[in-house]
Amino acid sequence: MSPIYKKGRLAGTRAVPEADSLEKNVAADDRLSRVVCVRNLMTSLIKEAKAKCQPLFLDPAVVSERDWLLINHPLKTSNKLPNKIRSEKDAEAWIFDVILRPLLAACCAAQSGEFSDMKPGSPNFTSCPPEKKSDWPDGILYDENDPKMSIEAKTRAALVGAGREKLPTFESLIGSLSEEPEYSVRFNWPANKKVPTQKADHMIMQIWTQMVTNELDKCAIINYDCVYFFFRKGKTLYMSPEAGLTPKNTLSIAIFAFIAYSLDFLHAKPHLPDVVDWWTQKQRSSDPGIDHGTLLKEKALFLSSLTATGRPARKATKK
Repeated sequence: MSPIYKKGRLAGTRAVPEADSLEKNVAADDRLSRVVCVRNLMTSLIKEAKAKCQPLFLDPAVVSERDWLLINHPLKTSNKLPNKIRSEKDAEAWIFDVILRPLLAACCAAQSGEFSDMKPGSPNFTSCPPEKKSDWPDGILYDENDPKMSIEAKTRAALVGAGREKLPTFESLIGSLSEEPEYSVRFNWPANKKVPTQKADHMIMQIWTQMVTNELDKCAIINYDCVYFFFRKGKTLYMSPEAGLTPKNTLSIAIFAFIAYSLDFLHAKPHLPDVVDWWTQKQRSSDPGIDHGTLLKEKALFLSSLTATGRPARKATKK
């Protein structure tokens, strides 16, 4: 990966439109109201994706397969990219050309059973058209004319902060994971022109607005060494824990699985558990963004109130 110019200088993220613009773009019935972080969100997809890759064998002795490898191998796709990452646009170039497009080509090869050139109408990533900059992601995966999912590319500093530290709000959401039943965290959509102050809240609002506006239900926030996956269902946003570069290269197989699922190549489904709005008035806050009163510190209260049906117990009321 190309080194970052003046490390730490790219810690920002693209500003979210003003609250009144967001409310104009997202109807009241479509506004995000809860976030659920699910440990095994992608487990079944990754398992099937690995199985789909097993029959693939690329033989460099075959001219067409060798040509495919030379076109799509990241060592080749990175040749003409900036040798230093000086802006978010440089980061986008690396993410799309070194990670996403080679994995898309591999997915198409697995789906078709052959290593062939991309043809007109083949799945492809598009970028933002000028007329939709306010609510268009960095990329949308299209199959023919059918949009499948969106991509937000971020610099390492924007996603993980200095010293490889996670964004505080993402860290809080990831910290809610356990073997216990998943539970929802309240999200307050901005009102009265208030805007959230946390970067993670801005990112969540950004991808939610993009998914709603472009009628999508899948999104990934990706960096060159980590990725988060998101699924929209009703007014709920399901979020995966981070997949990153490891000895087993979970980053590549996780993104491959996400692309394959988006292209209807997999039969498996993401784990999107039903959740309840468990919080009481005591936990609720009117501040825009993640309601921190509904995060991990209230988990014991939530779990202790669960009944055998998995729903919060209701207090008995006097007649």
